Amino acid sequence: MRRCLRSQLWTLFRVWWLPLLPLALGLLLGWEAAAALAAYARRSGGPDAQSTLAFLLDVRHFVPLAGAAWAAAFLGMEFDGRGAAALLSRGCSRFQVFGSKLLLCFLGCAVVSLASQLAAVLPSFSVWQSLPASFLLRCFGLRLLLDLGMMAPCAAIVVFSGSNLYGRALAGVYGLLLWRCMGSHYALWLPGPGKADSLACWPLAALPLSIAAYWLTLQRKEF
Repeated sequence: MRRCLRSQLWTLFRVWWLPLLPLALGLLLGWEAAAALAAYARRSGGPDAQSTLAFLLDVRHFVPLAGAAWAAAFLGMEFDGRGAAALLSRGCSRFQVFGSKLLLCFLGCAVVSLASQLAAVLPSFSVWQSLPASFLLRCFGLRLLLDLGMMAPCAAIVVFSGSNLYGRALAGVYGLLLWRCMGSHYALWLPGPGKADSLACWPLAALPLSIAAYWLTLQRKEF
């Protein structure tokens, strides 16, 4: 696994812009959320600390599109360059090759989520810094898991499509559909008993299902 991971990292950093892509996507998402809060505050006045944090964390409609862009660029490179075939021919197992690939893909997704959260909440740090640390960790951790769950299907779609560019575009279609259909789940980020729609947490179920689809697809592919 270490040898595969080193090889994947070398491939990743060989393309200079690719390691920067998750950070850039996350910062753009975070700045969009901060701009939306600033526009809302100009119209209606500044909300309280909990409402400010809830507003910022709930602006996540473009997360699936960011996941589609990252998965298409990073995982798609594996099929374009036939890197998997080279590693498999050197004696690495499929689990080692694609386990390390999925690990790096999810690491990039986590960078997107964390960068977007930081870019969104730091401009309002003086407002919400008085909130309990346990509440903040709960909110940031939930947002990270939900973001990973929304981006995970993109990895499965890209792997299923392989070298088919039109198939990879389906990940973008998935992101666009979520962008249009995903409503606001403001209550997720507020303390107290869950008043939020239970369907708001569907990405928590999508995460393991997408990983399973990723592995099942790879078992049938020829390299």
